[in-house]
Amino acid sequence: MLAGSAFPELDWSGLLLTVPLGVLLLALQLPVSFALARGERPDHLWWRLLALAATVYVPLPWLASSWWNTEVFLVASFVLMQRRARVAVAIVAVWLLVREAVVLEFVSEAPAAQIVLELVYIGGWSLSWLGALVGSVLVVRTLDELHASRSRLRLARVAVERERVRLSRDLHDLLGQSLSAVSLKGHLGPAPVGQ
Repeated sequence: MLAGSAFPELDWSGLLLTVPLGVLLLALQLPVSFALARGERPDHLWWRLLALAATVYVPLPWLASSWWNTEVFLVASFVLMQRRARVAVAIVAVWLLVREAVVLEFVSEAPAAQIVLELVYIGGWSLSWLGALVGSVLVVRTLDELHASRSRLRLARVAVERERVRLSRDLHDLLGQSLSAVSLKGHLGPAPVGQ
């Protein structure tokens, strides 16, 4: 029933198509996100992205405009692959412009206030989903780096403590021998003069 309210323009056959396509979409996108979160390059990345694009764009004639929202998974994968923030921002800007142009095409007969409201709503929704997908990967990556830093810090502290124990042991042995020698000389008494 929830799927019916999310896709009101679809009949039940179209709704039955959305479930396997949604599963396929997640099966293609999640390994990309998980690998990128670990800082690795995903296996068969370009084939996955091609399959992801096909899963997003091929069903559009049957699933109507509501399926268009799944495009955010494809864009998130492209954004996460970028090493430079400027390239990622450029990808998002071009994507939003094209997306807004498509939305404008669908609502072009509506009054101006509704067109503006639709553009702001769809753009905001798209950016929030994109931010959630990209942000979750970046948070996981940051937490992994923090965990690795803490592990290195813990190992450094253990090494410093071991060195401190070794140094105190050596100092104790050295001072202990010197004090024993002084104590022994003190018990023997002063050396006779002139001998």
